[in-house]
Amino acid sequence: MNTDLPNQPEEDAALEALLKEPAPYIPDEGFTARVMATLPQKRTGLVRKIILIGSSAVGFVLAALWLPWQQLGPLWTTQPIQDSGSDAAWLAVFTVLASLAWTVTNALSDEPEMR
Repeated sequence: MNTDLPNQPEEDAALEALLKEPAPYIPDEGFTARVMATLPQKRTGLVRKIILIGSSAVGFVLAALWLPWQQLGPLWTTQPIQDSGSDAAWLAVFTVLASLAWTVTNALSDEPEMR
């Protein structure tokens, strides 16, 4: 049986000690400052918020028109449901509402957008 494991506790301690040491500064002769100066300024995101809220409002109106409102059965019942169409209709309603909530929350957050 081979007992040579690749990560012995002694090796782990030595590796952790190396990783905890502060890295020495590498002079870049102003490269970092030049790159930071050429980056575009942070956008306010007002247009993004308007587009997100507007498109979610349009989507919500379209979904409200096209959702199968007639097929919605009781949400909670003690009797077994024979028709699964009601479940699918409720799933569509909850999906639309969750999507709307997520979009509005995302539009109103102050976090920078991911690129």
